[in-house]
Amino acid sequence: MTQPKEVNPLITGANTQNASAVIGSSPTVALSMFYQAVGQAYAMTMQNAASTQHNLNMLNTPIVTNAVTAITKAGQGGGASAPAPAPAPAPPPHS
Repeated sequence: MTQPKEVNPLITGANTQNASAVIGSSPTVALSMFYQAVGQAYAMTMQNAASTQHNLNMLNTPIVTNAVTAITKAGQGGGASAPAPAPAPAPPPHS
């Protein structure tokens, strides 16, 4: 078995500095990742709101058209809002 060799102090110092840099920057990296996640969630919320508004605006035209048609037919007496007349009563049986 070979004897362990002594490591150059410059190498151990570089490793220590690198580890310290990683540990020292971790709060900054974590906070930046948090801000990215919040920004993405907010952007998706705005995209969903815009999509919902667009879909409701697409439904607005047929709804108004149907309402105007129903009002127009009701004003002309052709609407289905008036109840049908009741059938005439049956005549009494002959005895």
